Amino acid sequence: MSKAAKSVFIYGMYLFLSALVMLFLPNEMMAVFDFPVPEGSDIFIRFTGMVFFFLAFYYILAARREVVEFMRWTVYTRSLVILFFIGFVVFGGAPPLVVVGGVVDLAAAFWTARALRADQHI
Repeated sequence: MSKAAKSVFIYGMYLFLSALVMLFLPNEMMAVFDFPVPEGSDIFIRFTGMVFFFLAFYYILAARREVVEFMRWTVYTRSLVILFFIGFVVFGGAPPLVVVGGVVDLAAAFWTARALRADQHI
């Protein structure tokens, strides 16, 4: 497995674990981020967990198959997550702690970008 594929695979596992928590422990996950969950709205968190589960599937398969083009695309999209999360805090009233998730995505995107360069795919 190339360095880039390894970074995408590990990110896929991060998505997979996040998906499991959102699917089976949605209220507990939101409590970690100090995000209030109105009663009965945990279905939306579970729905997001399902989407994360499917994304994890794509990331893991793309890594295992060495789909370099997909890996490049993820660098761009994961780099934007932090901007959206900051916007959610500034304009949407989300708790500031959600920006930590954006930092994780940004760091993972940089890791993949560096790995793509090391693997001579960029």
